[in-house]
Amino acid sequence: MEAKTCHFVFLSGPRLGQAAEFTRARITIGRSSAADLQFDPHMDLTVASLHAEVLYDSGTFLICDLGSRSGTYVNGQLVDEPFALRHDDILQFGAGGPEVVFRVGPAPDKPSLPPPPVPVAELEFQSGAD
Repeated sequence: MEAKTCHFVFLSGPRLGQAAEFTRARITIGRSSAADLQFDPHMDLTVASLHAEVLYDSGTFLICDLGSRSGTYVNGQLVDEPFALRHDDILQFGAGGPEVVFRVGPAPDKPSLPPPPVPVAELEFQSGAD
């Protein structure tokens, strides 16, 4: 497998706003010191020791959950098989767990965070016709 540059920007935790850049065909993600993209082993408890991996092959980055109990999410959707990543996808490790934004290309000197999500509201009718 060839390698292409990508980076991740932390959206939470002590590394908020920091970028981690990689130029390799396989990137492991987890709390273990053996993981390439490391999360805090004491704070990020929804992240498994080796939680997921990102593979680059034939021009596509794929994320694969490595059998974690809490799951891997892309843009809020649980992924249970290899999933093709796109620039600016939000990756979350465990429901309510830490998030990173995935970006293709080298990390800039000052990585930018994505805009905050648009607020969502519900309207409940107490009387009358629906």
